[in-house]
Amino acid sequence: MKKHYFTLILIFVFLLVSQQGFSQLTEWVRTSSGANYVIIVDSDYDDDGNLYFTGIFSGSVDFNPSQFVSASITSNGDFDVFVTKFDRDGKYQWVKRIGGTMQDNVNSIKAYHGSPDDEGLYITGDYEGTVDFDPSSGSADEHTATDGDDAYVLHLDFDGNWESTFAFSGDGNETIKDIRVMSNKFVFAGYYNSQFDLLPDNAGGLYTSEGATDLMIAAFSPSGGLYWARSIGGTDFEMVKCMDLDDEGNIYVGGEFSGSFDFNPLSGINYVNAVDNRDGFVSCFDPDGILQWVNTVGDTLYNSIEALTVKNDTIWSTLFFEERVSYLAGYTGGLPFFKTIYSSGGLDQLLRKELTDGTTQPDSYRHLKASGNIYIRDIDSDERNNILITGFFSGNEFDMDPSEEDSMLFNSNGDQDIFLGKYSGDYDYHWGHCYGSSGTDRSFFVKARQGDSITLGGCFMEEVDFNPGGTAMNRTSQGNLDGFLMNVLPYNNETDILTFELDKQTSPAEIDNVNHTVDIEVPFGTDLSALIPLITVSERADIQPADDIATDFTNPVIYTVMAEDSVNEQEWAVNVIWADNTETEILDFVLTEQTQPATIDTTNHTIDIEVAYGTDVTQLSPDITISDSATIDPASGETVDFTNEVAYTVTAEDGVNAQDWTATVTEAEATSVGDTDEHGIKIYPNPASDHIIIEKKDNRKGVLEVLDNMGIRVLRKQIDGNTSVIDATKLTSGLYFIRIQLEGQFIVRKCMVVD
Repeated sequence: MKKHYFTLILIFVFLLVSQQGFSQLTEWVRTSSGANYVIIVDSDYDDDGNLYFTGIFSGSVDFNPSQFVSASITSNGDFDVFVTKFDRDGKYQWVKRIGGTMQDNVNSIKAYHGSPDDEGLYITGDYEGTVDFDPSSGSADEHTATDGDDAYVLHLDFDGNWESTFAFSGDGNETIKDIRVMSNKFVFAGYYNSQFDLLPDNAGGLYTSEGATDLMIAAFSPSGGLYWARSIGGTDFEMVKCMDLDDEGNIYVGGEFSGSFDFNPLSGINYVNAVDNRDGFVSCFDPDGILQWVNTVGDTLYNSIEALTVKNDTIWSTLFFEERVSYLAGYTGGLPFFKTIYSSGGLDQLLRKELTDGTTQPDSYRHLKASGNIYIRDIDSDERNNILITGFFSGNEFDMDPSEEDSMLFNSNGDQDIFLGKYSGDYDYHWGHCYGSSGTDRSFFVKARQGDSITLGGCFMEEVDFNPGGTAMNRTSQGNLDGFLMNVLPYNNETDILTFELDKQTSPAEIDNVNHTVDIEVPFGTDLSALIPLITVSERADIQPADDIATDFTNPVIYTVMAEDSVNEQEWAVNVIWADNTETEILDFVLTEQTQPATIDTTNHTIDIEVAYGTDVTQLSPDITISDSATIDPASGETVDFTNEVAYTVTAEDGVNAQDWTATVTEAEATSVGDTDEHGIKIYPNPASDHIIIEKKDNRKGVLEVLDNMGIRVLRKQIDGNTSVIDATKLTSGLYFIRIQLEGQFIVRKCMVVD
């Protein structure tokens, strides 16, 4: 069965993606072109971030995007294999060609750093006829396929020099879809019909399929020794589509099957059965190739696990389906129940999640739908356990947001357009973007690299803008299909405070993006010790302290904004200040000569105050208290003639608001000498200048105190007769209070002392 991708189109792309709210940064775009086709199948990177791409091409193709220097190679046959290297900045390094006169195919490439014996590039695929697998011109490593397509694993060093070739023959067709490398071992997965000979030069490696196609999973040493192999199948079609390893070396394989077949031929019969036509599967094998578990999913027509990735204890995978698919949605009373979803057009996608022990995650399924077809070709997880998916779609209303509440719709520009999406580990939508022309545009792999870069591989026709979220980066194909290469930094590195709000603010906050300060004004007198701010920051950035919590702004508060890229952060100083006081009040009005507190009318803005009898009202100096930071004219303490009403003007701190006040001073009536009050107490003369006499009509003993108008005691004496005398010459002029205590009874009287 031929697996050459005549309609499969691939190439490189380091994609910039954009999300609502900000544009990702496309650092660079590179294209490779020729008269016919360039199809890039897979990519990987080494520990230094250098990029290695592989694919197939026909005719003459220039793989160096520089306009000054060419790196053109020409195929020997219909399609040859190429391997090329670019540095982490997108600068061309080298290209190698492998191929014969017929059609040769490549499926995957893996870069491995290990011992000198096993490190380098591992490339897998299949070939026809005779192929020289040594890309150098000085030697040959020729292998001839025995019948149909034979499978191979090619080992090159990081400079593209040949190390070894593992060619696997057999009747019919064999292909290796994916490979993973670890210390002293590489593991591959593929499928075949008829026969697959893992040891063509030795006995014991020949396997025969049970039906149309069977699965093949095998582990080899770098020198070619077979550790183990598993041929798995039934009487119908079974295909491997994807593979990954966890940190312990367990192997996870996804694909499709039809009919009934035995997943565990080592331990008796362990059949799984397709519901209808073809179903998808995810299976797990330990490092020794022993089956641990298998999960299947499907309903009607065509279902296939096309891509999976493993990280820590989680497997993320994608299943495309026709018409409908059912999946485990939870449990009720300990019994499972299933949910059925229906496709919106042709082929829709189900985003799946399960644990590495085989436990499914029912609440993590998501449905991607469109009016046409959606093909997810690869999935990867980044350092933050976010999920990246890529592929191509046709038709309209491709909704990249799988939530039921929201949508993010895209329409294809032509036959097929490229898409790239980012999701959380639970498939919550982060962002998505599409790229395309009126022709056929596809991507086939996605890699999350160091430094938060994303590598995407695909192909394009006609003119495509590879940066639709920002400054246009248009590229036009020169051949039937051209390849492209892009470097994308998809994580926002912004650390801005965008808005800062408080319930009682008087005006919008002043945000200084240069000095990284926020100044916000609240009404005068606001309690600053427990304000709750509402803050928005750059897309998907975090801020500490968090917003929406009570914070003490008595002094400036330092906030730290941490960008989504987990690298960039910025400190911001937030200063909450009172607005200028607008109040124009007179709060207190005090005269030394007053007989009682002033009466302040805040409605009519008047002050009435009484002074003692005999006070010279032409020379009074009031002590006036006004609103905070306001000013008053005449000033407090200034000597003023109160013979008539006096006008005062209070101007608020803001310098805008002002209020006129009227102050009236009234002289108290003189107290008659000899008047006796209800307690039998007589105080005279009042006002006094020489002495003050206090008479009482009984002989009760008591205490006499004299207090000034501030309440400070200036004299205290015992009284035990009917008459007491106070020497007024020892007192300064002003108002005094005479307090008499008689057997627990307090009597207070006012008295003025004058010169």
